[in-house]
Amino acid sequence: MTSSARYVPRLQFERLDDRKEQFDKINRFISERLGWVTSIRGDPEVRFECVPGSTVPEDLRAAGHEVSKIGEGERILPAGMIERFVIGDDGEREPVTEGSTRPVQIVSHAGITQVETYCCRMNACDAAVDAVTSGKTAEDS
Repeated sequence: MTSSARYVPRLQFERLDDRKEQFDKINRFISERLGWVTSIRGDPEVRFECVPGSTVPEDLRAAGHEVSKIGEGERILPAGMIERFVIGDDGEREPVTEGSTRPVQIVSHAGITQVETYCCRMNACDAAVDAVTSGKTAEDS
């Protein structure tokens, strides 16, 4: 049995290492734009979440990636709700009113936030992410 293709174990590990490096770059790219990667490191299909109206999907599309919305969900954030109060004359918290000159007290709570879930295949993530971060479009590359 002869074959021109040979199994080279080291080559498989190098490909996986390259994919993990690409994954790390795209993870950093999404995280810097306040998104959350939910897939396993090295997976060629990157799943991520972001709040509605986020620029992450469009930024990835501008970089030449195929990005598909696959659903919606919820995420608990440590500061999902932010409330602003002033201390009233009776010492109780009151909502801030427009034009108030009293010091504002800010209280944050964990809260549930709506998110959109997307999928993106890692097709040349290095070049795509580098192009977006340098201000180039996919056509410029």
